[in-house]
Formats: sequence, structure tokens, C-alpha cells
Amino acid sequence: MLSGLPLTNCEAGCIPLLKVFSLPMQKFLYLCKYKNKLENEFKNDDLEILIATMNRDSLDFLNRIFTFSPYHTFNLLIINQTTEKQLLHSDYPNVKVINVFEKGLSKSRNHALRLATGKIILIADDDVVYPEGFQETILKTYNANSTVPIICFQTLTTEGKPFSRYAKTPFFFGTNNLNKVLSIEVTARLEALRDTNCIYNEWFGLGARFQDAETLFFLR
Repeated sequence: MLSGLPLTNCEAGCIPLLKVFSLPMQKFLYLCKYKNKLENEFKNDDLEILIATMNRDSLDFLNRIFTFSPYHTFNLLIINQTTEKQLLHSDYPNVKVINVFEKGLSKSRNHALRLATGKIILIADDDVVYPEGFQETILKTYNANSTVPIICFQTLTTEGKPFSRYAKTPFFFGTNNLNKVLSIEVTARLEALRDTNCIYNEWFGLGARFQDAETLFFLR
């Protein structure tokens, strides 16, 4: 699966296919770009990518995720759910690895949220592929929407087609539509998540009692 972040200008000058989650209001919003130029608040070093994986003993899998640049040029936090006989290690200071000996995708996500240090976090799986410029796209979007806690982008298939039927125009929608959001589409301001104690429900997700819907309950 190709995780893409294609944002193009629409006629109204808004950000198309950009879902913005307002934690206090419990709903997503689509917001237009500010007409006035804002001073950049976030830099490349402010983005941290939280990767969930299992049973790894080598970082080679990261080469398939970052095909256009060495993976160690990004800030990565890898949660490796494994056994004591199959541990993952990193010699790169900005590629942090945490080996944990329990199963469950939501547990992995929560470990990452507790240990993350980036101002902006990107939820990731170990089988996504990011396009060149994705980091700049995310940060530019946050810098243009300075008060938004969570922003979700769209996903492309390996054929370069939209994974889902994404909206073509900005709109408001409520909690009934949250089930359309994929976990790998979620980015957030870490401070906003911690201020609201926003974590994953560990009853849901792969390896849990209920195998799906962890992103739905995370965003609710």
C-alpha cells in the first residue's frame, strides 16, 4: 500500500481532501488556508514517525518505506513487538527502537504515543511507502493551520489511485464518518493528544479482542 499525501490547490484556495479533527468539538473540519502568510512554526526536525512492527531484527525494512532518501534522515520511533530472542537495534540517534514483549496494535500505538518527543507525530505501519516531499507537505499544512490538533491525509494504492472515495470539496462531518479514516492517514500535535489524554483503546485493533476499529475509537 502506498501512503501518499497529495494536496493540490482547489478553486476556493482551500486544502482539498484534508480532514482536520477538533478534539474539543468532537468532529472533523475542513479548513481553508489562511490568506496571510504565517511564520513557520514547525521544522523538519519537529516531525516524528511512529512505526508499529513485529518480530524484526534488522532495520532493512525501512528502505522500502523511504525509497527516495536514507531512512536515518527522518525522526523515527519504532515499536517492535517481538521476543527476547529476536531484538531490533539501531545505531542512529534519530531512529529509536523499543522492543516490547506483548501483542496488540493498539498497545504498540500507545507505547509510541507515551515515548514520542516530536511536536508533530505521524502514525505509520511497516508496509507503507512515503512519496518524496511528504514531510514538507505535512509541516506546511500544520503551519497554515496553527490551531488544528489532528490532520488526516489521503492514501494512494500501489497503482497511484485513491484508496477510498475521498471528498473532492471541503466539508464538515461528524463522528458517524470517522470509520472512513485509516490509521496511516493520521497526524497530530503531540501536545494536543496529551492535553486531552487521547490514546488507543486496547480492546480494539489487530491482536486484541476486537480486530478492527482502533482508529475510530482513537478519534472519538
